[in-house]
Amino acid sequence: AAGGRVTWRRALSRLSGGGVGDAGGPRPGGAAPPGARALAGGGRLLGLGDRWWRAAVAGSLEGGATRRRRARARRDRLRTLLLSDPPEPLAAIEAAAAPAGWAVPQRVRVGVVALPLEADVSDQERSPARVLVGPHVRGRIVLIVGDGDDAAKSLRRAATAHGAPGIVAIGPSVPVAEAARSATRAGDLLDQVEAGLVVATGEVVKEYPTA
Repeated sequence: AAGGRVTWRRALSRLSGGGVGDAGGPRPGGAAPPGARALAGGGRLLGLGDRWWRAAVAGSLEGGATRRRRARARRDRLRTLLLSDPPEPLAAIEAAAAPAGWAVPQRVRVGVVALPLEADVSDQERSPARVLVGPHVRGRIVLIVGDGDDAAKSLRRAATAHGAPGIVAIGPSVPVAEAARSATRAGDLLDQVEAGLVVATGEVVKEYPTA
């Protein structure tokens, strides 16, 4: 858009010098040269164009922010349903997952990690799309992902993307509607790590393979 505005101004500048064969000198009766008249009209048009351009940019930015807020709200609702205790019906989870852009797996793993004070968990776009991220308890965040061979790596990447470099405690693999149970076990495991009762040998610790 900026390039178009510059080109427009250049065209108006050429008009101010007059057309082909126009010496640009005084006109009989003090009439303004054609180029000057075109410049005056073009200036008004340029002003309208600038206002339109600014309004379009502002509208685009506002629209993008609105879309992000709505997408975040949909994923927050889905995460809330997944972590409900007692579990929500699978049909309710599937209905919330579709607009949130989350493919419902048969089983999930839930990670819990401590969140530094300066970190920001509000921007879901930072993490992989298949990982749901949100606030947990006591300055921690919870991360939910479909179970699979790369589940631990996905949880680790999501935690790092949100500025949480600490140990990710991962709960057991559970049916998707029982994600709250995996989250509870992951939180208990992180408590043990922080208390020194469980020694973490890497960035991810898993105590419970399946439940």
